[in-house]
Amino acid sequence: MFKCKPLAAAILSVVALQAFADNTSDQQQTGEQNLASVTQSGGSANSALQVQTGNFNDADVTQTLSVGSTASQTQQGEYNFATADQAGAQQSSIVQSQLGQDNEAVADQTGTNAGHIEQQQDGTGNIAVTSQASVGGTQAYTGQTGTGNYAETLQTSVNDGSVFVEQSGEYNDSTVIQGAASMATAGVYQSGSENISQIYQEGVDNADAQVTQVGNDNYALIDQHDGAFLSANISSEGNRNEGYVDQTGTNQYAYVFQVGDDNVGDIYQAGSDHIAEIDQNGTAQYALIDQSGIDQSATLVQRGTDNEAYAVQEGSGNSVTFEQNGTANLLSTYQTGSGNSIVGSSTGELNVVDITQEGTLNLAQIAQLSGSENEVVLTQGGEANLADITQAGVANQAIVSQMGMGDTAMVMQSGSGNIATVTQN
Repeated sequence: MFKCKPLAAAILSVVALQAFADNTSDQQQTGEQNLASVTQSGGSANSALQVQTGNFNDADVTQTLSVGSTASQTQQGEYNFATADQAGAQQSSIVQSQLGQDNEAVADQTGTNAGHIEQQQDGTGNIAVTSQASVGGTQAYTGQTGTGNYAETLQTSVNDGSVFVEQSGEYNDSTVIQGAASMATAGVYQSGSENISQIYQEGVDNADAQVTQVGNDNYALIDQHDGAFLSANISSEGNRNEGYVDQTGTNQYAYVFQVGDDNVGDIYQAGSDHIAEIDQNGTAQYALIDQSGIDQSATLVQRGTDNEAYAVQEGSGNSVTFEQNGTANLLSTYQTGSGNSIVGSSTGELNVVDITQEGTLNLAQIAQLSGSENEVVLTQGGEANLADITQAGVANQAIVSQMGMGDTAMVMQSGSGNIATVTQN
């Protein structure tokens, strides 16, 4: 973090105050207790470049009510800190670059026309913060490579908000907040260690958010509220994966894909025209999709170890597709409304499937083909219900309860402790 530096003889300090001119400023410093500050106010062709190389670097650029504005800061080694502020600037742009040690970089644009902020950092105490408010042509990119990474980007009341944050190793963290934007895109890539990432998009139409995490203590949350045409994508590779997508609005799509270790999942959607997909691979999986509204579609796929699933849908036009594969499988789905359908599958070990459908025109097909403690309990309430259940081997049991008119049930079981009970009222 930035601390005030002592004013020693070795300091090279430049303060430039330029008003209502074809501003330009260039400061370059090389060693020891560097410090540089530039303020530009008004003018048509503003520019400010700061380059510092070694020791107690610091740098600062402020541009207000400027036309051609750009600012570029480069620092190299030691206690780097750099900040750039642009307010009421037309062709605004900020580029910051830092290399080693206690890096920090903050960039702020308010009421600017063309936007664009870029921050890059390399090693040690990295922090980077970007803030853009009431900015047209918005863009922001961060960067960061090694050690105490943290990056936060805030965009509000922007036109075409766009964020790309990339982090690499150690204490990764990232938060992106986008609000009241006509269009928003946020992408976060993290690599190794204590990854966490959170993206919040609120009151945004045509919002797209993507988080890719690779290794260690992954967690990612995407929260999209009160918008239309929302898309959220979380991908994870290994270790303590979690997930979570929360969406409200219309035309929502959410996808959580995880590969290995302590996977979780979780997607919540409310509104209309939802699609939710969770695909998990191995170890202590769990997945939940909770949808309320109309025209909802949920897909859960799991593969190996302590699988569970659950899907809850309330509304009409609901469909669930599920597949589980191996070990302690369990799936329980609940649907209420009309036009509900569930497809199915499950493969081996301690299978259980428990499905409740309430409403009319319910359809369920379940096939647990192959073995172990198979069981299916199915309850359908309403009219014109159809259930088709097939199981293969070991402790099979299927209990079907249908309450309504025009119900159809079929059960086929193969080997071992078969029991089947069907009740139709």
